[in-house]
Amino acid sequence: PSQPGFKHIIMKPIPDKRLGFVDAEYRSTAGIIKSYWKFEGEECIWDFSIPLGVTASVILPGESIAKEYGSGSYTIRIKQFTPSGVTEINNETMKKEDGEWYTIGGMKLSQKPRFGIYIRNKRKYF
Repeated sequence: PSQPGFKHIIMKPIPDKRLGFVDAEYRSTAGIIKSYWKFEGEECIWDFSIPLGVTASVILPGESIAKEYGSGSYTIRIKQFTPSGVTEINNETMKKEDGEWYTIGGMKLSQKPRFGIYIRNKRKYF
């Protein structure tokens, strides 16, 4: 959250075809925040919900400027993209960087994450 009590949140999806889809929800003090995405061909379909009384800054993949959304449910179609700074994790990378933390999209992190889905030592952590 960017404000106390989850009154304003930041949503920044990083869809990855290797996962197929993601269906997640978070029970915040302001209500349930939902995010679901899947691929249809080269296009990603992202559905998300923002609880009543909450606003969200949404940053789409490959973009740096956020768009503001109010409470409600939304569907956005995202064309195939390659996020800047993201490189694919392969066995060679993991051998060299054993013990390091990565996002599922392949970005190396400077420290252990507090939440989300991450990779360390070729294993996924939730």
